[in-house]
Amino acid sequence: MQTSTIQAPQCFVMPTTIGTVFTTPTNSAIISAITIANVSGAAITVSLSLYNGSTDYYIAYNAPIAVGDTLEIGGNVAKLMLTNGWTLRGIASAANAAHITVSSLAAS
Repeated sequence: MQTSTIQAPQCFVMPTTIGTVFTTPTNSAIISAITIANVSGAAITVSLSLYNGSTDYYIAYNAPIAVGDTLEIGGNVAKLMLTNGWTLRGIASAANAAHITVSSLAAS
């Protein structure tokens, strides 16, 4: 029987070049929510993708986030299931402007 363990939230400042913001634990993970906050004084755009090691599959592409606003993915709407080897990658249009929090369950 597969079990799930709640993981501590992973929090990062999003990079301005595509970079990893979440790595799947040993077996698999269920991402239950992703929140990106614009902490800058200007509007920004962000992109998020699921990456299998060779191809980015975008779940948000150049999504605008107004000053002081947030972008939420998942929550009550959808969950993302990632197997070993997959990562969540992201990019923001401005340095130190976007804080991302990823909430997940590790499956074993």
